Amino acid sequence: YNFSKVTKLTISIFDEVRKSADKKMGNAVFEIGEVLGSRGNIKAKKLKNGGTLFCRIVKAPSAGGMFHFQINGKGLKNVDGMFGKSDPFFEVSKLINAAGGATWQVVHRSE
Repeated sequence: YNFSKVTKLTISIFDEVRKSADKKMGNAVFEIGEVLGSRGNIKAKKLKNGGTLFCRIVKAPSAGGMFHFQINGKGLKNVDGMFGKSDPFFEVSKLINAAGGATWQVVHRSE
């Protein structure tokens, strides 16, 4: 992590739907410098549709330029209705600045 460069981490939460498109439950953008500068290196973001995402970043010993982070979702909305149960997962994306413009590329999807 380079303190002189703003680095953002976008986390999106989805409900896995097996027979159709996954339903987006919400997303949050965390600026790594803000998380590292907060008490306990933990930052929380409220989701518009209910629930909260927490991001915690710790320095990884001898990680060779890597960092470890931990996310946690609390009180997420059940988007499958009264009789269904949501199967939330998250995606982590990075911003790619290419000749055609900036786009977000998924770098990890939870199970």
